Amino acid sequence: MSNNNKDDNNVSKSKEIYEDIIFQENKCLKVYTTLVDSVGKHDETTLIAALNLAEIWIGLYKLREVDELLTSIYDICLKKKGTIEIRCIQSLAFTRFKQFRFHESLKLMLRQRELVGDCIELCENIGHVYNSLGQIDHAEIEFNKALTFITNNNDNNEKEFVKKNKIGGILLGLGQIKQAQKEYPQALDYLNKALNNYRSLYDEEHSLIAKSLMYIGGVYERMYQLKQAEEYYRECIRIFIITCGEKTPLTATAWKHLSDVLLMRGKYKEAEKYMKKAIMKEVDFTPLRLNTVCELLMKLLDIQTHKETIEEKRSSELVEIVAKACAASKEQQIKEDGNLAVLYKTSAEILEEARVKWSQTWNAY
Repeated sequence: MSNNNKDDNNVSKSKEIYEDIIFQENKCLKVYTTLVDSVGKHDETTLIAALNLAEIWIGLYKLREVDELLTSIYDICLKKKGTIEIRCIQSLAFTRFKQFRFHESLKLMLRQRELVGDCIELCENIGHVYNSLGQIDHAEIEFNKALTFITNNNDNNEKEFVKKNKIGGILLGLGQIKQAQKEYPQALDYLNKALNNYRSLYDEEHSLIAKSLMYIGGVYERMYQLKQAEEYYRECIRIFIITCGEKTPLTATAWKHLSDVLLMRGKYKEAEKYMKKAIMKEVDFTPLRLNTVCELLMKLLDIQTHKETIEEKRSSELVEIVAKACAASKEQQIKEDGNLAVLYKTSAEILEEARVKWSQTWNAY
């Protein structure tokens, strides 16, 4: 997604290092807490500091923290009007998007459109939300609208600058649409153009480059060209760890994709390794992606029946995973559905298996 509050003149070949982002987070947090204590939460300087912090937390997927922060200042920002109101609506829309609350995200973005009118970034962002809702016809309209803003720009110098700096996200969105339509060559064409665009703007180790690589890997996986998919997934994981760290859904998602490809290629032991890495992070996320957790859990159970992967610590690892997942589902008050039923049923089976195994070990002594 695009943030139209950023200064695009500073993005060329910029680097993105996780440790630097954490440094900025700590700096912004200190500024915000100091201002709250000195001039109060209603002061405009405090609100701007809060929104700066929120944007960093959104990028770091610290969704619980950013949700609490934005909820606490939302009504205040709306009364301030102007830029503060618009930034707050946009940040909350991004937060809801990353929480998979897509309908709420769309409602906020449409409200933003009422306030500021259409622009490239907003059309792109609304397109991504429609994509996530599976409404690809609406998504395509929004992405094409964003492209129209570029082509209708009469200032040739500005047009080239805008095209270079804004088109990557639009191309990613169009690539996802073509993938959903199973038009894989066209999907690869759009996604490779997005990748090349980001490589022209950023240092090689940037999360947008990693995201492009992950989407390209996904198309190759759909085409069952698994060797290529594996290569793209490995490279995107390397970059995500540098730019975002390991405690992010981006890295966990890439680990899951890699494990799926490794499993299809018969690399069971390595597939199991990345499944465990993915699921151990997934159970710590807010919101809990229960369908992903259940999918990984079922695959772990299946893969561990393979003689090559049986380990002594199998039971304790699985018990730890299901305990965390069940605790998280209760804490986050996950609604009962098929996924929750699968989690509880699988958890019961794992716990019973562990009980039998430990009982056998105890009796052996």
